[in-house]
This record gives sequence, structure tokens and C-alpha cells, in this order.
Amino acid sequence: MLLEAKVDADRHLGLCKPPVAAGRGTGDHLFDIVPGKPDDSILPFRMASHETGVMMPEQGRSTTHVEGLKLIRDWIAEWPGDCSTL
Repeated sequence: MLLEAKVDADRHLGLCKPPVAAGRGTGDHLFDIVPGKPDDSILPFRMASHETGVMMPEQGRSTTHVEGLKLIRDWIAEWPGDCSTL
């Protein structure tokens, strides 16, 4: 997953941004971050995974940082809107 500063204001945060080359890392989710829907978002899915090729970060961890994952899930849940207008 690549979040870039060179794209539209919301997309640089990953909002409603389709994955570029996440492979199995998408978990069959359509967007990196779906506003208001952490369960539909790739970012928390990958942060929670321990599966090689899916987990994020991909190296340097063997556990899930529970507090960090909760923070990201809460942040996503607070975003208004949806991805249906794309």
C-alpha cells in the first residue's frame, strides 16, 4: 500500500484509494481506507494480520500493536462520507 502526498487531498491519506499492488494484502477489500468503515478498509486489515505477504509493516514485527490498531480503526470510523461517489 502506498499513500502519496502528490494526489488529491483525501486520496493522499488513502481515503477511497484503490490498492495498487497489494495482492493478498487487500483481504478482498476495495479501498485502503473507507471513511467510517474500518472493517471494510485494507489498512487495519493488514495491520491486524500476522500472515506473511499480508501483514503491515511486512518486516520487523511478530505481534499486533493493539493500541495502535485501535487508534487507526477509531480514526477511520470518524471520517464522514463514503466511496460510492467515485
